[in-house]
Amino acid sequence: MFTSDKERALRSSLLYGCAALFFAVFGAVYELFSHEVYSYYMIFAFMIPVCLGIVPFLGIYLFELCLPSRIFTQLYASGVMTLTVGSIMRGVLDIYGTTNSMLVLYLYAGTALCTAGTVAFVYTNRKAGMQKSRIKEKTDPALAQN
Repeated sequence: MFTSDKERALRSSLLYGCAALFFAVFGAVYELFSHEVYSYYMIFAFMIPVCLGIVPFLGIYLFELCLPSRIFTQLYASGVMTLTVGSIMRGVLDIYGTTNSMLVLYLYAGTALCTAGTVAFVYTNRKAGMQKSRIKEKTDPALAQN
């Protein structure tokens, strides 16, 4: 793993922490002025960046895994934020007392974007693992005989 990957993973987890804090404060303030009408989508919207942002990127940081190119990490980040904003919108509409069938698009779009970023991450680490095994075979004469 390159140092820049480790730094990018830590920076990403810190940014997701800031986003989680923002959405927690936003949800609390919105609930404060909602005339005691509550929505779990609004209350727990901050958990999406925590579970899908902070935890995976801290894992990447701690286990020193490789990150895919920036476009795929941005796709993943877009997916996480799409899911978070979709949860906020659902909470707003629940508090308002109405529904909208178009909110399911947030779920589909966010899931597709997160999946694209995750597939790129798995592919990148699989490719890096294969390269490490090739290097190990070249440097270890015991493995080259087998």
